[in-house]
Amino acid sequence: MRVLKELLEAIILFFVCVLAIAYLNYNSLLLALAFLFITILIFLKWHTKEDVAYYLTAFIIGPIGESLTIYYGAWYYTNPTLFGLPIWAPMAWGAAVTIIRRISMIVLNFTRKD
Repeated sequence: MRVLKELLEAIILFFVCVLAIAYLNYNSLLLALAFLFITILIFLKWHTKEDVAYYLTAFIIGPIGESLTIYYGAWYYTNPTLFGLPIWAPMAWGAAVTIIRRISMIVLNFTRKD
């Protein structure tokens, strides 16, 4: 039961990120504050070295790759701040990767037949 609760919490947090982007994308500062709050929640819940490493790696590498694809015209943001990205994008990358990693770990541990 604890595993299902943990899985549900992670899935809800993921959808909170998606809904925040969907409903707050018109205001980069407000969305950045929302992602700052989400980041704090993530690190209160998951704070191992690996969690921090995944978050920071995605925070840095995700926007670099995305900036390149924006530069070459794959898509664009309506309210970019720097390098074609809004200010909240690095935090969104960090949150998404950290949450998806946690969901994957929960599912793998739940289905493991050791």
